[in-house]
Amino acid sequence: TPPDVINSHRMSFMTGDECDPNELMERLMYAGYERTDMCESKGQAAVRGGYVDVFPPTCAYPVRIEFFDNEIDTMREFDPLTQRSIRNVNRVDITPSTETPYDMLTLKRAAAQLKGADALSEERELLENGVMPQNSLNLLPFLYDEPYLLTDYAQDGALVVIDEPPRVEESMSVAQMMFAENAGALMSSGQVHSKQTELVMHHQHVIAALDTQRTAMMFSLTRSYNTIKPKSLFNFTVRSVPKYSSGDEALRDDILHWRKNNESVLIYAGAQSRRVAERLADIGIDAAETDDLTRDVVQGELLIVGKSLARGFEYPEIKLVLLTEEELYGTSSYRTTPAKKKRKQLAFTELAVGDLVVHEVHGIGKFTGVEKMEVSGKTRDYLKIQYAAGDALYIPTDQLDRVQKYIGADDEAPKLSRLGSQEWQRTVAKTRESVKKLAFDLLKLYGERASKKGHCFAPDTPWQVMMEESFPYEETPDQLTCIQEIKADMESPKVMDRLLCGDVGFGKTEVAIRAIFKCVCDNYQVAFLAPTTILAFQHYQTLIKRIGDYPISVELLSRFRTPTQQKKILEGVKNGKIEILVGTHRMLQKDVRFKKLGLIVVDEEQRFGVAHKEHLKELSKSADVLTLSATPIPRTLNMSMSGIRDISVLNELPKGRQPVDTFAVTGKLRERAYGFVRKQLDEGRQGYIVCPLITDTEGDSELIAAEKYAENLKNGAFKDYCVGLLHG
Repeated sequence: TPPDVINSHRMSFMTGDECDPNELMERLMYAGYERTDMCESKGQAAVRGGYVDVFPPTCAYPVRIEFFDNEIDTMREFDPLTQRSIRNVNRVDITPSTETPYDMLTLKRAAAQLKGADALSEERELLENGVMPQNSLNLLPFLYDEPYLLTDYAQDGALVVIDEPPRVEESMSVAQMMFAENAGALMSSGQVHSKQTELVMHHQHVIAALDTQRTAMMFSLTRSYNTIKPKSLFNFTVRSVPKYSSGDEALRDDILHWRKNNESVLIYAGAQSRRVAERLADIGIDAAETDDLTRDVVQGELLIVGKSLARGFEYPEIKLVLLTEEELYGTSSYRTTPAKKKRKQLAFTELAVGDLVVHEVHGIGKFTGVEKMEVSGKTRDYLKIQYAAGDALYIPTDQLDRVQKYIGADDEAPKLSRLGSQEWQRTVAKTRESVKKLAFDLLKLYGERASKKGHCFAPDTPWQVMMEESFPYEETPDQLTCIQEIKADMESPKVMDRLLCGDVGFGKTEVAIRAIFKCVCDNYQVAFLAPTTILAFQHYQTLIKRIGDYPISVELLSRFRTPTQQKKILEGVKNGKIEILVGTHRMLQKDVRFKKLGLIVVDEEQRFGVAHKEHLKELSKSADVLTLSATPIPRTLNMSMSGIRDISVLNELPKGRQPVDTFAVTGKLRERAYGFVRKQLDEGRQGYIVCPLITDTEGDSELIAAEKYAENLKNGAFKDYCVGLLHG
């Protein structure tokens, strides 16, 4: 969108300004605001009698503009939830709430260009009627004559910073290539217009636009880069600083050394400023204290700052040393804002020669070792990756985050990718399409489940009351609350999709058993899915113990059942004779068919894939679903928080149950841990130790193998006890 168009749709109002409320509402519609009955979210606007509510994307609260005739009488911010006023304001700045603000002339011009484009007939009809379609970004080539870059929005003299330009350009190239492939396929099938292939610019054009008089490029290592030729080269050396938690002599000597070299020393001490000042005074060093980060630092000055940083460093070029609590005391009160989880970078130790790896741009190759190579006068380590047709790729160590170890679902080894071909990008594009299809299938499934009327289970029967009263423990208040929430869902016509979240040992299974019993008492079947055979067997035994005295058939389906047993179980499920089926992934196969499925229980849902869980829901789109998890995955939590799924939470530990304490022990603490175990053994209990290795196959591993570890325990810390060795 042209910058002048964006600016033309900006609006500013002050108390006392003249403005027609209807004209203001029309301008807001052109600026991308959604007209609603009540203004509750950013990008919405509402008109009621003599006032207009608007919620600009750049504001923390919506603003109510009240008019006296056409004059703005008052303006005030209000709470979008309660609609109550917060405070009066004298000025409000309203920015567009869309990337494509428009006017009627722009829409008519775009509609004229779309004549004869059958693929965009619906969009053309909307444009002719003065309505901007939902996919407005895809129509940019028709709305405006020229494309614009981010730099076109920047003011003259703006600083452009590019971090790792070669990798930025490579990523641009991949994005452009994938877009061109997808656009070409859609255009050949008549689904897009030829002008829509211009939506993404060539990466070299974008890079050229970033080459200004004020462009700074950052490289982790000095290297040649020819697309934008650097006019000046600056090398900044940064050094780590030592830790001083063990003594003060080293701290005093280093501070005196820095002062002698006229270097400024800043100590970010946070809440420990007074403690640091006293510590420096004890070793004969005076320091000034400040919380003002804007003041100039005098060269050679020692300054204690009442703020916190994560760690210290030294910049010799500008004669600056920075210390933190981490260096002085080994701890830090520094807190960062939660960041997006970064992909784990591959380490040399994770790879062995011959392992398959995946480069995000070039695809699947074979790791053949690490080689030293000299490039631009510098010797560095490179990973050598072998590809098809004898091609090889050398990856510098600073780009290891672009390489991941290959993890395949199939037993067959995949074929190696070919460098320079589009094969890998086609594979990635095909995978994206498969994911998109799965997403749409899930959307359709959830839509069908939401629109379907579920079975209204009957109120609790006398059997239900008897079974619940036979519970040998006292329920926690949370358990009782969750049971009531689940029963209310089951007795309503709504199809239940509820997450039961609680830590290990908080009583999720008992809550699920009561829902299962309620379902069976109403002549419906239950599918109880567990991720492992052991856990499925454990649930099977628990169900037999809790409801085995009632005429209810419970069966276990897993790979340990013989073919004959499995056939008999499947037949019983199909004809309805088996009312509760507990099982593992074996239940997800196509030969499992229920006669009258009423409830699906999934334990440890984070251990199942999306397709696995939704396959069960496909078996009966009107069946209630109860999901159990101590550690729900982000997707499940997001669905619960957004209202797609309901959530019940167990926060309270059952009476008498001990919480699990976890400690990390090393060195001398290890003997204390052994002492604690010996104390438990003396009281008649047992203990076990888990080892990462069974036998030391390599002969030079840093890890102690279980066999050697057990021998050491028998002859040392536990020589007076019976020590056994068990492995799979």
